[in-house]
Amino acid sequence: MSKKKRIVCRHCAAPVSEYYSINYLGDYFCGDLCHETFHEANEEQFDHCDEDHPDHFDYSSIRREYMYWNDHWTELLQEITKNSNTYAQEANDFIQELDEIIEAYSDYILTEGEDGVFAYEIYQYTLKLGEIQRHIQDWTSASKS
Repeated sequence: MSKKKRIVCRHCAAPVSEYYSINYLGDYFCGDLCHETFHEANEEQFDHCDEDHPDHFDYSSIRREYMYWNDHWTELLQEITKNSNTYAQEANDFIQELDEIIEAYSDYILTEGEDGVFAYEIYQYTLKLGEIQRHIQDWTSASKS
């Protein structure tokens, strides 16, 4: 039986949550504030900043998408379907929207994120978005009953 690795913030040493951020060296941070504070305080240690990395924009984009969908998919579906019986259609629309987001990162999926730190994280976020799709499908099935 394997134990789950406990990852802590490089800046404050707090355990990271699912909303962690990471830099191009692979250091974990509990959030954007610790990430920025650490890099500003240790500026001389870094050859370049994360934004200079070719995959950083994609990493930042899919991370924001994941955080949004993870925080809001349930309330969005409940709000949209509160006065109707269109659970399946609305859920399918959300699943399709998530498909489009995931598909935008297909290069990272093909390589399974083996092209560096940010590529690996992007690939992991595509998997996490797929999990949200499964939760939406399960929610739809439960709503029909």
